[in-house]
Amino acid sequence: MAHEPATSGTTVAARKATRRLFVIETFTLRFDAMEDRLRIDATDKAGSIEGIWLTQRLTNKLVAALAQDLDRELAAGLVEKEGFLAENGQERSPASPPKLPPPAVAATLHGMAQQRLRLARAEASAERGGGASSQAPKVRNAPGQARWLCTMIQLGPRPGGVMVSFSDDSRVTARFYMSHRNARAVLDGLADHYRKADWPLKAFPDWVQDAGDVSENLGQGRVLN
Repeated sequence: MAHEPATSGTTVAARKATRRLFVIETFTLRFDAMEDRLRIDATDKAGSIEGIWLTQRLTNKLVAALAQDLDRELAAGLVEKEGFLAENGQERSPASPPKLPPPAVAATLHGMAQQRLRLARAEASAERGGGASSQAPKVRNAPGQARWLCTMIQLGPRPGGVMVSFSDDSRVTARFYMSHRNARAVLDGLADHYRKADWPLKAFPDWVQDAGDVSENLGQGRVLN
């Protein structure tokens, strides 16, 4: 999604040897007004906290990549459903690579999936009694020396989701597994923070923008499911 400048093989090997890996266990998403950037405050299993700044430009690319991954997930789900129908006596079309339905149909299906997620979150919040005390605890603000600027984001397909990696220029990579369900929640959370930051929402598909303010606990949570 972003590139590092061309370097010699020796330099690249040295970077890989010295780069530190931070495996995210939980996170909270915040808007850093002083930096005019989003920040992911994240913890690992040991309880260490790091803050990852994301520029608007790079976050736009993350939004587009997550939306594309959900497109692939939607297409694969339709192929799987077609296979189920064939097994139950209905005619199946010739085998072909998964492809999206027409844009209007895909947008409707995405919107329905997004609304199901929001409804489930609202019901879970109501069952917990609502209010700040019922929400998952937020990750504390990362100390200044533990904050760093992400310059590259990589998404790698995994069963049921993607592995997301955030890297700075040469020192550290933070990563976590994001299920497709979590990707939808993260898109909602990012859109809510864009609104708070007064950033344009043009990077988001309509089925995310149509949500309005869905901020209840969307900018945080466990990410390893």
